[in-house]
Amino acid sequence: MEHKPKHEAVLLETLELPAGVVMEGEGDGERVLRGVTLIRAGCSVNSRMYTADLLRRDGPKVFEGAMAFACNHDRYNKDIRSLVGQYRGVTFDESTQALKADLHILPSEEPLMTKLLAAHQM
Repeated sequence: MEHKPKHEAVLLETLELPAGVVMEGEGDGERVLRGVTLIRAGCSVNSRMYTADLLRRDGPKVFEGAMAFACNHDRYNKDIRSLVGQYRGVTFDESTQALKADLHILPSEEPLMTKLLAAHQM
């Protein structure tokens, strides 16, 4: 089943990987990073306030299907060459007050994501 985003979400934050994260294989050969943190409640690095109520209520709707890029992009300066995958299964985690998702990685970007994981685990 092909998953298409309903709309665009721009995330100007740093992706947070859980400790011990591994890239898992799906049935069709797709690779997935499970449980990555998209954003936490509080004041962001760009001085925007994201409350837990806002993220809980709107976060899954806004970020489900959002494209993941390898570098920080604003909505007017995206480069398709840095597209690495798509966020799916977005949920609000009460214990961490954060939006969590599974990052489904494009097959062409597996080498980049393997390097990212290796650096994360150093």
